[in-house]
Amino acid sequence: MDDISGLKHVWYFIYGSNLYEEQLKVRLKDIDENYLQKEKCLLKGYEFTYNKRSKDGSSKANIIKTEKGIVEGIAILILEKKLDEFKEEWEAGYDKEEVNIQTENNINEKNCKDTFKAYTFISTNLTTVPPSDEYVNKIIKGAYENNLSQEYIENKIMYVKPLS
Repeated sequence: MDDISGLKHVWYFIYGSNLYEEQLKVRLKDIDENYLQKEKCLLKGYEFTYNKRSKDGSSKANIIKTEKGIVEGIAILILEKKLDEFKEEWEAGYDKEEVNIQTENNINEKNCKDTFKAYTFISTNLTTVPPSDEYVNKIIKGAYENNLSQEYIENKIMYVKPLS
């Protein structure tokens, strides 16, 4: 809790379409919230995928547990109450999960001082349907805006539709 106001701030780890700054700002404005700080971060033990079932019939970004996986993203510091409102408004079909993330610069240090708790959204409502090109492009734009690695963008975020 913040000592003076009694309000609790939390980190929200973002890996999908909310990486796109324009979308994130519109969504936060709709719940009357701004973030206080933003950090480029990594989440170990998970892998990025497109397998969350969406209302529009396509898949959306999700993360799944994998022993050697790493998800690149950002973490923003916001009021916990507002994160819950954000989830309710924009992240239907996802569960709020607590994870341990670390700043990108310290990913190889075993006892890293910059590892911290954050919340992220993970879905168990899965599909094998591909994502829309528009959706993937939005995540790619956000990944570039936040300086995610080129290798990560090409190998994880870009979606290649399977040959039929």
